[in-house]
Amino acid sequence: MKQSKFLILVLALVLAVIPVSTFAHGMLMNFDGNTITVEYDGNPPTPAENAEVILLDASGAEIGKGTTDANGKYQFDSSLAVAKATASDGMGHKASAEPGVEEVSIPKLPIVIGVFVVIGAIFLISSKRKKKAE
Repeated sequence: MKQSKFLILVLALVLAVIPVSTFAHGMLMNFDGNTITVEYDGNPPTPAENAEVILLDASGAEIGKGTTDANGKYQFDSSLAVAKATASDGMGHKASAEPGVEEVSIPKLPIVIGVFVVIGAIFLISSKRKKKAE
């Protein structure tokens, strides 16, 4: 009985630590000259239509703002000194990017599988210990 309460506590803690974003799709943003593309990750990625894009300078001050078109694209004046851009779709998905910096994303499926493997290992070890104790 004591071990099962411990296992339930461990499982609850592991599930509480897993970020919700692991299970949801994310939003990606890329610069191509003076065009920003905003997409939801997936296979294939889908355009983030009507996402709000905010352009920031090196000090973090807003220097431009607009929304993406049906293809998830936003074009800005190339004379602006954009140091960073952020995008939000109003439903909790957010992304940010800097010109010339490639975004590296971690595959989510291996993380989820790894968490369940760890949970399974905890239960396996616990059940073996319980059988030895009997």
